[in-house]
Amino acid sequence: VPKHRGFINLEYQTKNLKWSYDLTMELFGTQRLAKVLLPNGTMSQKNTGEVVPMLSAQITYHLKNFDIYLGGENILDRRLKNPIIDVKNPFSRYFDATRVYSSIFGVNVYVGFRLMLPQKEKHKVDMHGMGM
Repeated sequence: VPKHRGFINLEYQTKNLKWSYDLTMELFGTQRLAKVLLPNGTMSQKNTGEVVPMLSAQITYHLKNFDIYLGGENILDRRLKNPIIDVKNPFSRYFDATRVYSSIFGVNVYVGFRLMLPQKEKHKVDMHGMGM
């Protein structure tokens, strides 16, 4: 668990309500990592994770009954280098994945749409259970 964590979300929508922009920045502070046995037989020396910033954004175009959006996650392309110890030997006694504390994937870009289905109006009920 990070010692400190920060989160900022900025959103803007145009006056005509056709476009919206969303930007999210997360910051994960340092955290303790377990000591592990390395393939050379020694114990790990660096047992503190780095500070990790993560940036995501999305642009949405709003139409009458649906939205079209384009977004990206981990835009800064921050990822751990070699987070799994002895990754080539998953059944060895040295294999260890406990040091994966942040993204191991690069930038993720996505596109999609959101369909708004009409909702039926709910009837109000009075205290005697009869519709109003």
